[in-house]
Amino acid sequence: MIKFHFYRMFLIAGISFNLFFINTDAYAITEQNIETDPQYFFEDYPSLGSLPPKGRAEKLREIGDEEAAKKHEEKTNRGLFYDSLYEYTTHAYGFIANEKGSTQNTVIRHAGNIEGDKSLKGKRISILLDKIRVADYPGTGIHNILFDFYAQNYVTNQEKPEHLHFNQVFRGMEGQEVATIGQPIFNGLRVGTMGISFKVMTINVENDTDELILNFFESDTAKAGLGLAVTAQPAIAPLTGLAISVTKSILNKNKNIKVQEVNMGLDFDKFASGARLAKGSYVVVQIPDKLEFNWDWKNWHYDRSSGQIVQTGSSPRTLIPYNYIMFRVVEYE
Repeated sequence: MIKFHFYRMFLIAGISFNLFFINTDAYAITEQNIETDPQYFFEDYPSLGSLPPKGRAEKLREIGDEEAAKKHEEKTNRGLFYDSLYEYTTHAYGFIANEKGSTQNTVIRHAGNIEGDKSLKGKRISILLDKIRVADYPGTGIHNILFDFYAQNYVTNQEKPEHLHFNQVFRGMEGQEVATIGQPIFNGLRVGTMGISFKVMTINVENDTDELILNFFESDTAKAGLGLAVTAQPAIAPLTGLAISVTKSILNKNKNIKVQEVNMGLDFDKFASGARLAKGSYVVVQIPDKLEFNWDWKNWHYDRSSGQIVQTGSSPRTLIPYNYIMFRVVEYE
């Protein structure tokens, strides 16, 4: 019966059912194996940055970026210094406070250097995507980007959280941002007493056979975000299973590769390490590993007049030159 309803939904959207005949087992995915099986978090699919230079060269050659492939091979064979912004797994985590009515530039703080908002314990929140910057992705020109967001939803009528996946596709030109702001991801996500967990990744999609799948995710149906009820919903597991199947299908194609991949646990503690949960915007920046100990958010601020992250004191204004994702946490109303 579940498969029949999915068939009707996609048929109405104008997409052939055969397109989504990816893995029939996915429709039988349960909360238990979503929680315990690492394949559902895509850990068995390495990001481009986690591959050695030779492996990155092979992947780049698959997508037709011969020039970059040769440079990565030279880095392996001759020890030459060559940087591309997507070859790192290191990330910096910033937070922009929710300052209603302010017209001034807003400081960005490390997400662990803020006060956790304990009023959000047990409350429902919404997650919205505001930015994906494509400073440097594998290949050239316009990139098809599959965005996957995992979260836990602590519903009121069960002890364990629901495990949710939501994915959406965007197109972005090299060196620019995708055209999105305030894109709903989850509406009504309930926070646990200890906080909440997110896993976020972007996938560069180069395989032409995935174009029809990407077209579906650009439909109004797919862009509405995942609305959540106060109590557990039987349809959530199969919906999450469908999102997982689509993402796995795309990752299984040779030309497609993860670019950014981050795990975030946001809590209410006051420890020096970790990150806190509060209402505001989180910025996740992919940075070279050599900057890990020198990165200082004081060098950057959010320019409210342009809606951009720019270098502090720069003239003319210099945009942050790295791949990054910005999503927003607001209280659900």
